[in-house]
Amino acid sequence: MSRAGLWSPLLLTVAAACGRDVTFVDPRAATEPGDTTNGNGGQQTVVRGNLDVTVTIAPEDSAIAQALGFPGLALVGATVTARRLGQPLQEAITDSAGRVTFEALVTGAWPISAVRVLTAEERAALPAGAEDVAGFAGGGTAQVAESGSSFTVPVVLGRQGGVVIGEVFAPVYQVPSLFYYYTGGYLELYNNGFETIYLDQMVVGMLEYPADNVRETCEQVAVHLEDPLGLWVRYFYRFPGSGREYPLAPSTSAVVATDAIDHRAFVSGLQDLSGASFEFLGSADVDNPAVPNMVDIGFLEYRAAVGHGLTIGQTVINVFLSAPVDPDTLPQYVSVFGHRFARIPRGAVLDVFTSWPTPEVQAAFPFLEWCPRMVNEVFDRESAYLYDSGPFLSLRRRVLQVLRDGRIVLQRTGSSAADLELAAPTPGSVP
Repeated sequence: MSRAGLWSPLLLTVAAACGRDVTFVDPRAATEPGDTTNGNGGQQTVVRGNLDVTVTIAPEDSAIAQALGFPGLALVGATVTARRLGQPLQEAITDSAGRVTFEALVTGAWPISAVRVLTAEERAALPAGAEDVAGFAGGGTAQVAESGSSFTVPVVLGRQGGVVIGEVFAPVYQVPSLFYYYTGGYLELYNNGFETIYLDQMVVGMLEYPADNVRETCEQVAVHLEDPLGLWVRYFYRFPGSGREYPLAPSTSAVVATDAIDHRAFVSGLQDLSGASFEFLGSADVDNPAVPNMVDIGFLEYRAAVGHGLTIGQTVINVFLSAPVDPDTLPQYVSVFGHRFARIPRGAVLDVFTSWPTPEVQAAFPFLEWCPRMVNEVFDRESAYLYDSGPFLSLRRRVLQVLRDGRIVLQRTGSSAADLELAAPTPGSVP
């Protein structure tokens, strides 16, 4: 098996059996082919090299950079992160030339991300029309050679936006000797802007490997996975309403639950979602009549054997929010198994929220191929490597600032790796 898009119940069982008693290789050792050479006596020698990274602001954003007083197109004070499975995380701050140097990295591919969140003083200096700029973010993959390598990361503006995906809670719990409990999760939308937004007819759903074929490699699915023209999806859920029935005021949240019930009655540590704003509904579901139902407009029912509508997560948390679309009118792709995917156009995408399992979880499944990207960088510069279905923690957006009137603005730089954090679930509110 080469891909890790969807874990089967068998893999989840393996993960549960492994628990926390997983033995990992020495993090100082190489973990991918080509990283080592064999020395005398069969001993391995790790091959290392230095990496010089330069962070530059995209030319189309140069006017904003000049207004902020940044010299040229170099991004000063950016946090640059280099990560690689099995290796210690590397992090540094760019100097006056927008540069950092990472020394003695294991040779091979290193995903690089760069983010610079604006200070309150810098946001106050933004010109008209750019008041919602939160910072700069970018990313890419550098190849480190023994002789040393250079890599340039272009960064673009990240804006706070209007409605965003503020939090996702996706617990997977195995009831002792019985079954997995998937249905205690939710996603939360937050109005990060300054005007009331109406959720009517907006679309949410889950991203996955469009090929829907675990035998294909990341390279083979990249043509759809990293399409800059849109997101290829097959699970669509539309908010009810005809236009102005479901307002979301500034700095308020809407919780969309898999099941709008009190999950504490079944699993200690889960949440009471009986007061959710909306709920997903499946063919074998019990409906909470007090909570409006999301409308399934997808090409097939999600996990029909379970029948509870969209159950977020299980392996990764990759969700999207878009303006109203009709899937039947969009460009379509049919997988090798006959499953239809439609492409939501880039202009309709309002927010994308992506993550991969933690490096520790990935290391427990070395036979799987973990693709470097889930979407094209125009939608998300780098996924967060945070998700672990074991603990009852949610993924949520960081707080960018608290306004004088107490309203909270969430961070949205366009890079999930920079914007997301693990935290205790707080459905219906932000910290």
